[in-house]
Amino acid sequence: KVDSLTQWLNARKLTLASVELLTRPTFIQVASTEISALLDEVKRVIDANGDA
Repeated sequence: KVDSLTQWLNARKLTLASVELLTRPTFIQVASTEISALLDEVKRVIDANGDA
């Protein structure tokens, strides 16, 4: 039981660190650029399949 509590706390710490990292402006800027590129690629693939 203690082990699982420790694992849970470690997971929470990791999550908090991730959130902290994710909320940095530079990260958001990079992430949004990446997401835009990914969406463009998905759209391109869908369009290509639609034409087929």
